[in-house]
Amino acid sequence: GSFFAVLKEGCGTISDCGAVISKYFMTGVTPAFRKGMSPLHEAQIISGNVELHGICGFTEEEVTTLVQHYLHKDKHEADKIVYSMRRLYNGYYFANTAYDESNPQPPLLYNPQLVFHYIRTYESSGVVTVPNEYTSVHSMHILRSIADSRGFSVDDLIQLIISGSVETKTVNEFGYIDLLSLGKDRNLTWSLLLYLGILTHSPREGHLRIPNNVIKTESSDGPVFDNLVNGSVDEFIELLKTFLQTRTVRSLQNA
Repeated sequence: GSFFAVLKEGCGTISDCGAVISKYFMTGVTPAFRKGMSPLHEAQIISGNVELHGICGFTEEEVTTLVQHYLHKDKHEADKIVYSMRRLYNGYYFANTAYDESNPQPPLLYNPQLVFHYIRTYESSGVVTVPNEYTSVHSMHILRSIADSRGFSVDDLIQLIISGSVETKTVNEFGYIDLLSLGKDRNLTWSLLLYLGILTHSPREGHLRIPNNVIKTESSDGPVFDNLVNGSVDEFIELLKTFLQTRTVRSLQNA
């Protein structure tokens, strides 16, 4: 309530010179707050507009500029740092348009929150060997939380882990009541993960994918997949056991 009150006061009216905000851009799970009697009912979801894609994250050129400025690096040194960051934080595509995976246009974006986290860590220690992303969304924790419902099958998790993407129909409008179906409604569940930044649009139409290595690591995709390819299924089995045990324990707790 107080959040929207501040926005309302800031927007004011032009006639009484009380407006200090002409437009504002909100990110996150805003579709969950638009339905029904909501102050955001008239808000427009614009992140899917291709011409506005660039405001949803940092381009690589912008990340390079940030590294040069805040870490006082020349272009050559900055390029080496950005190269390390690319697989960790790049990979987000918000526009509702198909794109060529080898040359996406508009270009894939970096997660701003994690870019600044990396820069701060690098500035304080001079190196970021194994990123410890406390500021990022913990994919496995969220996958566990939606595992309460029998509607979210183990097959869905297997598909995400092995292929890195899932086939789904994105839900653009949902409210509080709809969130009660989280885990039961497959499309709604994957759509929420899209808005949380755990998944992003895939070059394949009708698919969402894991955007980068930070998310892959947090969902145990990287090591599990590598070992599975090499013939070792132990970690994969443990991951599924964790998934199933979590569902059982949480279901008993809610009984």
